[in-house]
Amino acid sequence: MDGAVYGTLENIVIRGENPEPKAGLDLYPGGVVRGFCWPEGGGRDQDRALYHPEGGARTTIRNACIAGMANNGAYVDKAPVTVENSSFINSNVANLRVGLDEGSDPDAVSHVRDSLVAVTSDVRTDAGSGQNPVGLRIRRTGQFVVENCWFVFGADAPGSDGLVEIKGDDVSVEFRGCHFHNDTESEVIRDGGEANQVTLTNCTVSGEGNTTVSEDSVSGSLRTEATQVPLPSTVTGYSQADEAYGFDPQARPFGR
Repeated sequence: MDGAVYGTLENIVIRGENPEPKAGLDLYPGGVVRGFCWPEGGGRDQDRALYHPEGGARTTIRNACIAGMANNGAYVDKAPVTVENSSFINSNVANLRVGLDEGSDPDAVSHVRDSLVAVTSDVRTDAGSGQNPVGLRIRRTGQFVVENCWFVFGADAPGSDGLVEIKGDDVSVEFRGCHFHNDTESEVIRDGGEANQVTLTNCTVSGEGNTTVSEDSVSGSLRTEATQVPLPSTVTGYSQADEAYGFDPQARPFGR
């Protein structure tokens, strides 16, 4: 399963094993992916469901369900993105990776809305890395708004660099109305860059693990509140999303 999206790709479900060294789609500037479900993923060295080959115009991802990739789920860190009603589950390196690169408008704001990012089990690894399944990684500079999203690290998740990891510098990101559930000792938000600004607005947290945020770059706070997180199928509109690699729809904080 490979190729490139320059226009619009919609309503496709991918199943089965990948026999090749690499699987995934290049999502070029201006491209739109809608209704794209890849629940079983791929365990080869370069398997990543979506990839930005270059910066430029905004790309859009809606109603996607991506899981089980060994080398990033959605590796879209060069052009501004709009991500809506999508789930990213149990992929290694980063489940969702965003940022801006040369060729993109430095003032563009990337949006992630009404989406689920979860690590609930061991993940596949590529040849060059061990298990480090970051939830959301902001890899490069830019402005980001993340709203009405759920970030979940279950009790069986491997240790990682965080539910959210900021690797770029001069990043501005606001989390609005998001819920974080952490049953591990991984950090909820890890700031590994410089001159970053992180704002938490009306966000909540639950879990038996690390539920505090200690980074000096973070303003606002997390309110402790038990929340039942919606299933991937509810978030995306695709029943196949609940068959994501390593995912148990009965596990807390999900359940029917």
